[in-house]
Amino acid sequence: MVARDLGLYGLAMLFFAALAALVGTNAQARFARQRLREHPDREIAAAGLLWRPMRLGRRYRRRRTAAEAPFRADPGRWREYRRVCDDLAAWNWLETAVALALLGSVAAFVAAVLPQ
Repeated sequence: MVARDLGLYGLAMLFFAALAALVGTNAQARFARQRLREHPDREIAAAGLLWRPMRLGRRYRRRRTAAEAPFRADPGRWREYRRVCDDLAAWNWLETAVALALLGSVAAFVAAVLPQ
């Protein structure tokens, strides 16, 4: 019984750690979007704000392509735009991973609590 209780405590700590990580990564993603809004190059900021994970629709792609067109020809501006989008993508992947860890900890806790 003691081992089961320790396991439940461990799962509860994992849940709270994952929850704290989710809140932290969400805040960092908001800060990244805020940095993007304050970017000195207004065209990069406007095009970067169109960035969304997994947006695959034709209308979305046309809008994004049109917004990217002014700086595609300039390698320096294009690199800066890609850096901004990669920053947003990295935070999105981290948020996704932490959310999955949170979901896994909840599932493990429920499985441990429910009688067999």
